[in-house]
Amino acid sequence: MSYFSDEYPLQQSCYRLEDLRKANFAPDLTIEVLNGQKVYAHRIILAARIPALQESLANPDTSLSWSSYSQSAVEALLEYVYTGRASISQENAQNLLQMAKFLHMDTLEDWCIQFLVESINLACLSNLWLLSQDTASDIMQDTCLSVMRRIFDDFVSTDLFASLSAEALLQLIDNDDLRVSKEEAVLQAVLSWVTRDQEETSKGEQKPRVDNLHQLLPAIRWTEIPDESRKKLCGNPFIKANPKCLAFLETVNAWIDKHTEFGDEACPFTPYPRSKGEELCLVVGPRKTLDEPLWTIEAYNPVSGQSQVVGSMKHRFDSAIVEQSGSLYVIGGWDEHSRCRSVEVFNPMTATFASAAPMNFERSCHGAAAVGHNKIVVCGGENEVGPVRSCELLNTRLGTWTPIPDMRRGVQRHCVTALADGRVFVIGGSTETMDHAADVVYCNLAVKTDLGSMNSNDFWMEAAPLNVARHSHAAAVVSDRIVVVGGFDLVSGYTNTVEMLTPPSRPGDLGQWTKLSRFSPGQNAPSLTVCSSHPIAFGEGGKAFVLGPRQAAKLSVCSQIKAERQQKPDLETWQWTELPRLSFVSCVQAVAAIPRAFICDKDGAEHVEKKK
Repeated sequence: MSYFSDEYPLQQSCYRLEDLRKANFAPDLTIEVLNGQKVYAHRIILAARIPALQESLANPDTSLSWSSYSQSAVEALLEYVYTGRASISQENAQNLLQMAKFLHMDTLEDWCIQFLVESINLACLSNLWLLSQDTASDIMQDTCLSVMRRIFDDFVSTDLFASLSAEALLQLIDNDDLRVSKEEAVLQAVLSWVTRDQEETSKGEQKPRVDNLHQLLPAIRWTEIPDESRKKLCGNPFIKANPKCLAFLETVNAWIDKHTEFGDEACPFTPYPRSKGEELCLVVGPRKTLDEPLWTIEAYNPVSGQSQVVGSMKHRFDSAIVEQSGSLYVIGGWDEHSRCRSVEVFNPMTATFASAAPMNFERSCHGAAAVGHNKIVVCGGENEVGPVRSCELLNTRLGTWTPIPDMRRGVQRHCVTALADGRVFVIGGSTETMDHAADVVYCNLAVKTDLGSMNSNDFWMEAAPLNVARHSHAAAVVSDRIVVVGGFDLVSGYTNTVEMLTPPSRPGDLGQWTKLSRFSPGQNAPSLTVCSSHPIAFGEGGKAFVLGPRQAAKLSVCSQIKAERQQKPDLETWQWTELPRLSFVSCVQAVAAIPRAFICDKDGAEHVEKKK
């Protein structure tokens, strides 16, 4: 049993109402419930507390027929009406939710959903899924789908999985958070669902399930399916029976076998692995001072504060370190005593480094960002002459660097970020004259055009300038906005200011910068990432901070789910909270969020040390 209460419950001002109802004192309303039982209440109180009933209760001779609902559920609803407090249990929750939905009692509906989703498990999943369909509860449906994804390997053997509609099955598998032992299990689950075709169509489905197969196949991560298994599928009877499926599989095989002939836009499926659940922060830097010959790579859990060392690397001052598809790319910077154009790739699953194609130009103090799922853009930086304007694009799949139009002016110690729509933003930084440290320019790498034929003025567009001109700062994308933290301003040195860019939404628009919560005075955060949807910043001495909702405002589970469904969290009301310090790295040079499953946990490769 769980108890819920209005902020100002009616019982506080009229504490005897419920006692009088239970004593059947002067009732004037009869409610017929399940099995012909009757419950008595007061017409005026129900009309006042449940506006949806006012019209039907206006006639004093009417009664209410709630014959679909049990007496215990109706009693629980009346208890809330008369007291402002609700007692919700496994016995009454589903009936109570249906009544609350029918009577437009939103608060009670939310409480019922909260109670049900907190106790959801495989045993009650089927009932709650059906209830989510009957009540059209998106929150409960999303919660059920989330549970199905977490226990997918066990769930596929249940009757509920076999009974899912094609639409629900697509929602289930077309998601990065699907927890599955291997991608082949998803493919086999889809084919198993189709085999139930004869039984299910006899129950009245509108069309054979094989007709939906071509809509489900693009949700498979085909690069994770072994080549032999993938090519054998063309002989599968379901595939052969559906020309659309056969054509799709042929396109998939062609794309994977000869992807050098295709652009990213031609990929007929999602070409990257699923997210594998919980994220950690992969932090790079020395343990004490920058001149240490080796830098440590530390995997940090911002929830627990626990850390482990997953690797080390030669120091690379003023390099750009970017995460792309689960690997860290260390690009350019100072190698021993000179600038370099080399690129090293750290694979956290094997704790090993490998060399990648070098840049076209040597540079340091440059900015870089991952674009899509197989590209990295590098902008600006410094050479022996000074700040540079040149930019280039790495295709990580092909191992090739392509020049893109130069920026309008050279810049160093700036930030480069990329949005999901392909726009790349170059933010702040220092120039030869330091007059442009607030400048923001952007381009769109998703536009299909010959990059070599465009000039800088057409390719690079201006966005609104920073509120605080700065260099050596950090930036990250949160939802579809860009958060900038710390760095050095042009007046007082370190700045603890934080601001957020809402990007331009149409041609000619500059976008808008909004001030966010500052760090504590004297704090600076030169590194920033987004881990599990929250900005995580790292400062001097291995200090860590998270930007999140005010802790004083404790949200219910239902409210949390609603908040997570919103595309744009209310960052303007969020505040910075200090987290446990890093255990090993004291001077953070780079940080990236990465799924825990991408980090090696094999004996001999994983190097765990005690916390300081």
